[in-house]
Amino acid sequence: RHWTDAGFESLAHYFSGLVGDLSRRDPRAEAALQRLTRTGVTLRTLDLARFDDELRGIYSVSTVSFRDNFLYTELPEEEFRAQYAQIRLAVRPELVLMAEHEQRTVGFAFSVPDVHEQTRDGRVRTVIVKTIAILPQRALYGGLGSVMVDRTHQTAQALGYERVIHALMHESNQSRNISDRTGHTMRRYTLYARPLRA
Repeated sequence: RHWTDAGFESLAHYFSGLVGDLSRRDPRAEAALQRLTRTGVTLRTLDLARFDDELRGIYSVSTVSFRDNFLYTELPEEEFRAQYAQIRLAVRPELVLMAEHEQRTVGFAFSVPDVHEQTRDGRVRTVIVKTIAILPQRALYGGLGSVMVDRTHQTAQALGYERVIHALMHESNQSRNISDRTGHTMRRYTLYARPLRA
């Protein structure tokens, strides 16, 4: 009400999802994995020794897959890489998946442990799925997001984590459908806006 009383209106809605049962599988993931494997798509974990090279692949996918997203503004590659460099120490390579096809990066799922839990609770129990991006060629890569999220859940469980958060999904984003198959909405966010007067 503080915002609306001041003349702001709702511009967009975002959601975060919580998966508390990491043993729960996405029912679509296995069939999608088999189809993607037949077409030559492979999955691997991030090579931290080649972090800068990996970021180039992540950037190349991001600029294509996010360009039509609401309020998207492309970052210069150096600025993009500088942002990711800040979280390099928090990265567990097992939690970052790179999808490749015909020797190029076609998708990625970038997840990190919730390091702030360490300061609050003394241990880290949660993995945050920060970004999922796939080249927009549905005929080739449809289902890849589901596969990577499902694999991330399996890996998180194997590493001893207890839950996964799918962070900040726009209301119209395909990732919400993926999230809803294994988790539930834990938090809602509203972006407010108002015209500026000269």
